[in-house]
Amino acid sequence: MRALLGLAFTATLLLTAGCASTGGARIGDPRDILIAQQSAWNRGDIDAFVALGYQDSPALTFFSGGDITQGYSATLARFRKRYASIGKEMGRLSFTHLETVWSNDEAAVVRGRWALDFEKDPSLAGLFTLLLVNGPDGWRILHDHSSKEEAP
Repeated sequence: MRALLGLAFTATLLLTAGCASTGGARIGDPRDILIAQQSAWNRGDIDAFVALGYQDSPALTFFSGGDITQGYSATLARFRKRYASIGKEMGRLSFTHLETVWSNDEAAVVRGRWALDFEKDPSLAGLFTLLLVNGPDGWRILHDHSSKEEAP
């Protein structure tokens, strides 16, 4: 019995060590950053929303509504201008229908739906496709292409 417990303990240590390695193993779920972003948005923290999700890089791109935003600082400024600076309610954000398509251990595409529900204004919703890269800070969005659905 002791030998069996010892073998189980050793196997558990080996499996745990293997999961912590980056060699060939997917580390974390890129969709986790969307959960963190959703929480930041819903508490009204745009700076955290951007910092938790987007890669701080001049290579970051954000495509939406025919506009292209390039770079981390410009992306943060875009969110501040559109949501924090206008004095409007930010709404309650939710992400649904999330699907991950793996390129490799360093890159993945996450696609899904977003929705913003407001107390006073009509709700907004749309689709998104995100290219995420796995770097020193974990998964971060390098490219965001978001679209808004037209009201019926």
